[in-house]
Amino acid sequence: MNKQRLKRQIGLLQPTDLQGQVKISQFEKLIENLTLYHSTKYIKYYNHPYKINCLALNNDKTSFLAGNNNGTVSLWNLDNTLSTSHILNNKLARTSTKPHSHLFGINDMKWYSIDDGMFFTCGNDKFVKLWDTNKFINVQDLEFNSNLFQMDTANQFILVTLDDYYPRLIDLRNMNLGITIFGKHLNSKTLCCKINPVRDNLIASSDNDGMIRIWDVRMNYRSIEEWKAHSRSINDMVWNDNGTKLISTGVDGKIQIWREPFNETQGQLIGDINITRNRFLKRTSQRMIWLNDKYLIYNTDLNEIHIYDTVENKFYNRIEFPRDINTNGQFMGMCLQDDLTNGMGIRLITGANVSSINNDSFILEYKLP
Repeated sequence: MNKQRLKRQIGLLQPTDLQGQVKISQFEKLIENLTLYHSTKYIKYYNHPYKINCLALNNDKTSFLAGNNNGTVSLWNLDNTLSTSHILNNKLARTSTKPHSHLFGINDMKWYSIDDGMFFTCGNDKFVKLWDTNKFINVQDLEFNSNLFQMDTANQFILVTLDDYYPRLIDLRNMNLGITIFGKHLNSKTLCCKINPVRDNLIASSDNDGMIRIWDVRMNYRSIEEWKAHSRSINDMVWNDNGTKLISTGVDGKIQIWREPFNETQGQLIGDINITRNRFLKRTSQRMIWLNDKYLIYNTDLNEIHIYDTVENKFYNRIEFPRDINTNGQFMGMCLQDDLTNGMGIRLITGANVSSINNDSFILEYKLP
């Protein structure tokens, strides 16, 4: 770290670069603690009786939403104490009630990127719901013709992936919620869509045939790049922070990183090929988080979270499902608190669903002691 400060003093390191190094250092310490002490360094939020499907951290990264399999939404505050390994009941702030909920399970959710006064959910009842955070009720429903699995947001847009061939882009600036369908010529079902975090006119989509396409919404939703990225279905992707790299994962057992200019010659394999790591096409809508171009946090189908080094393109470490909760459970949904200015420190929040008679479900908050 002293070397990093020296580089900053002589102008070789920008403040944002130093902050990124601190994030990486804190994350490495967090994973090291988990490896040494296994399941003792986390805080449990009791969420019974609702199974968790997805999580979403708010913009200032002090609270998060949980989307549940019964269609309800829960709002939680991050714990600000140093206590560990106990159950907290007082961090649950709000829970939605009928009729202000989905009829069936919520598959994905996102906060409005401009402020925390609104958030969005989608699910198996074929609805996208717009929510007022303060009142904690949904204020507008948008119905589609099939189930909705994944969503993304940027500025005034919501991008949703449906259980059909064509993604939809919802324009919030239109009071009637103008909806644009793109990719009508596609012959394979689209499974995932992600908006570029810097150039929000660019959208990456992946499909059932292992194709990735880059779309430009300014060019009449024309595909400007497309290539065969995987031999089988691609069910999740993630951009890096500056939108110059893309990671994809598919049921062919591969995790691949793609760099500009995007084409099939630019792919590099991360880790080994493991078809058991991603066996279920739609088990979770939140498989990957990419931290500062360095570490990929990957929610596997093996009851584990894997960490990959995306600089050296190799496996780094793993987080096992906590043994003191159950030996038969799955991580469902995850989000990362990486804002070092709010005093929280690096924290990984995950859902933990247990296959048991009681159908127990927890939210786990991993942090440094």
